[in-house]
Amino acid sequence: MSGTIIKLHPSDIQQIRKVQAMLQQPAWSHTTILELAHEAGMNRTKLQYGFRQLFGTSIYAYQVQLRLERAKKLLEESDKPVKQIALLAGYNTINSFSAAFKKAYLLSPAQWRAQHG
Repeated sequence: MSGTIIKLHPSDIQQIRKVQAMLQQPAWSHTTILELAHEAGMNRTKLQYGFRQLFGTSIYAYQVQLRLERAKKLLEESDKPVKQIALLAGYNTINSFSAAFKKAYLLSPAQWRAQHG
């Protein structure tokens, strides 16, 4: 898609903002891009392009960021086991959760909890 310009109409922008708001709700955090495009009434390419134009990141990266922020909050405010928080954040294994968390916050989930919990 490099070099391609996709024109975003005001109604497209409104729908893309709606998608961003939907993603902030836990029920939508694991939705596929195709499902989001269907909700927005546009094709996947236009949604992905428009989302990046408006928010400076991909939909996937935004979803990961939101999931990790929720996990961070749970680590700080609850005493749920890290394994349960990993599952609540949408990770199938504690290793993949720990790796993503450490990449984002430079500390393991356990280290984060010890310092901020």
